[in-house]
This record gives sequence, structure tokens and C-alpha cells, in this order.
Amino acid sequence: MKAILLLLLAAISFSVFSMETADEIRVYKSKHRMDLISQGRVIKSYRVMLGRGGSKPKRKQGDNRVPEGKYFIDYKNPDSQFYKSLHISYPNDEDKRRSSEAGVEPGGDIMIHGYPNRPKPLFKFLKKMGLIKLVDWTAGCVAVDDGEMEEIYHAIEEHTPITIFH
Repeated sequence: MKAILLLLLAAISFSVFSMETADEIRVYKSKHRMDLISQGRVIKSYRVMLGRGGSKPKRKQGDNRVPEGKYFIDYKNPDSQFYKSLHISYPNDEDKRRSSEAGVEPGGDIMIHGYPNRPKPLFKFLKKMGLIKLVDWTAGCVAVDDGEMEEIYHAIEEHTPITIFH
């Protein structure tokens, strides 16, 4: 039994850590999909959960929407309030200009992350029922499940460009 467990752990570790490093991330909000790209080809796609504020692009702090545009991963956080996170460089210059013209704050703290470390009861219920991947529940981030976040975390380096499309 112990040998089987060790083989299983080795297989899991190999699959998590053997993925190619991605040199680009593309998020397609309308498709709820995120692609990791290496040398112009998709190496892995994920179903993502998005901001509960709807599908329009983020325009101000607190709107619970995911931004659209070109950004980069500016840091990796292994000790996030979610299961790991990759911080997205939102707001970019265009976002700052637009929010300044509108007289609002652009917001920030937009990330790719896993599930919350301290989930609320509704989240726990939806996860238990297998419905959590069908609900947009973030405050404007891009979320995946924890196993997927582990893969993504190891496949992405800081400064990797990310483009978020509608």
C-alpha cells in the first residue's frame, strides 16, 4: 500500500512540475477560458471563474469586474488568502487614464488565484454540490481550482505577459 501511495505521489508531482513554462497567458472572459501559451502554441487551457460584477470590463474600484487589456504578472504569492496567487499588473496606463477622466479610482489587486483559504458557507455548499465552476464569484479576479493553480503557479514566471479579452 505504501509503495502504491509513493508511486501515486510521484506521478502527481511529475505532472505538476513537468509542464512546460508558459511565455504568455490569454484569458477569454466570454468563453470562461484561460490558455497558457508557449512559443505561440497553447500548452494548457483552463475553465475559469470570473468577477461577480458581470462581463463588462473593469472600470472602477469595487465594481467586481475583470479588466480587459494587456498586463503582466508582476509577482507570485505563495501565501495568498487564496490557494496561491499571481498578481496581475492592473491598472495599466490606459486604465489609469480612463478612470482619471471618469473621476473614479481604478482599483487593483487583480489576480489569478485558487479557491479561498477560508471559504464562506455558500462557497462551501456550491463546491460540495459540484457547482462552483459554474458561478462567477470573485471580486474581479480570474480563479481556477487549487490543483490547476498549482500547475499554473509552476508554469508561470514573473513578468509573463497576460492579455485579457472580452
